Amino acid sequence: MNSISKGMLIAGAAASLLLSGSVTARADEKMGGDIYCSGINSCKGQGACAGGGHGCAGKNSCKGQGVTKTTKADCDAKHGTVVPDPHPAKYSTPRPWTPAPCRGPRASVGSHMASVSLDASTVRARRAVATVFFLNGAVLASWIPHIPAVKAVHGLGDGALGLVLLAMAAGAIVAMPIAGVLIGRLGSRSMTTATAVGLAITVPVPLVAPSVPLLAAALFMLGALNGALDVSMNVQALAVEARYRRPIMSSFHALFSLGGLVGAAGAALVMTSTVGDRAHLLLTSAVASATLAFVVRGLVTTPPAASVERPLALPGRGLVALGGLALVSAACVVIAFRGGLVQAPVQLR
Repeated sequence: MNSISKGMLIAGAAASLLLSGSVTARADEKMGGDIYCSGINSCKGQGACAGGGHGCAGKNSCKGQGVTKTTKADCDAKHGTVVPDPHPAKYSTPRPWTPAPCRGPRASVGSHMASVSLDASTVRARRAVATVFFLNGAVLASWIPHIPAVKAVHGLGDGALGLVLLAMAAGAIVAMPIAGVLIGRLGSRSMTTATAVGLAITVPVPLVAPSVPLLAAALFMLGALNGALDVSMNVQALAVEARYRRPIMSSFHALFSLGGLVGAAGAALVMTSTVGDRAHLLLTSAVASATLAFVVRGLVTTPPAASVERPLALPGRGLVALGGLALVSAACVVIAFRGGLVQAPVQLR
């Protein structure tokens, strides 16, 4: 190759290098720079916070302490230093979203609540409390249709029967506040277990009471156990609802009503058959007691309330008046409800 050809090749290579350098420089200028320069920021003395109570204007001194994104030419002109990107991307490519694995039962809640994972003990506790509500309704509904038989055995008139049945409502009114104190000391699990089993065992007793005073005492005990169970199992329902973190209380009350329907239907079938009243209530007591023996182990353990020196205190006059009004109203509601509930079978028969 002659000298002219060599010279042309060398000149072309040099021109290509110069051209690529100029193109790169112009691209950097158009893009606003893709390097980071340290030591060229000039915010010193630019603060303007002076006012009536202070005079800090011009006292800031951050000059040369920051990092600025600019071109390399500008950084060199201002005698700065090129530094690495202070905020590098954590991932070169976006990470794909993958759903979390679903482990165990999950409760879907509204947008205002987070999704809650439910363990086996929580699900078991809900089933146990639901069963207690159902059995409570079924046991009561099994006893009420036999009131006419009690009236006939003791030869009671309508007035005397009403007074005797009032003992059941009185027992509930007396036992409910006492149940609240005992739940605070013993926990709702122990109280729910004791009152539920006690109610199941006591339900046949009024039917076999040999005298009217013993009948009234048996009804008082039955009402007391039912009232205490009402308070205890609702505390259990609140504890389960707190674990679910969504409203489920209405489902427990619905099962109480469903139990009442099932108990009343069973009593109606018994009355149309040759099975006696006592045999029916004894069978109801045995089935309810056996079922409770299996389900009470799943109830929630609630810690007793912290002990206080004075668990009871005398209220003020205003609170006494308000409490008296509430007590009278509650008593009227309970008497009307219980009276209508227990008198219906008598009138139907």
